Amino acid sequence: EEGFRARIVELERNAKENAENEKRSQIENSKLKGRVTKLERDIKEIKQKQITPIENHPDKKNAQITESIPKELSISPEINSNNTTEEINLSHRE
Repeated sequence: EEGFRARIVELERNAKENAENEKRSQIENSKLKGRVTKLERDIKEIKQKQITPIENHPDKKNAQITESIPKELSISPEINSNNTTEEINLSHRE
């Protein structure tokens, strides 16, 4: 009978721990769902906003940044691994 009572106490303790763990899980799930909802709302707002490209930015200081970028850069000559020279062209696309 003593072993039976010890088993009942153990089962009650386990049930209490399980209930506490379930409550913590529900709280954590609720927090995570709230974060997901906020992130989804933020993503939706970002997608709906019209993003102004920097080259068309109304601020002249920022607009000048792209105006100062050369359209094409040439570096010549370049010695490659075969000890021959070749021209390197880097193009900047708009």
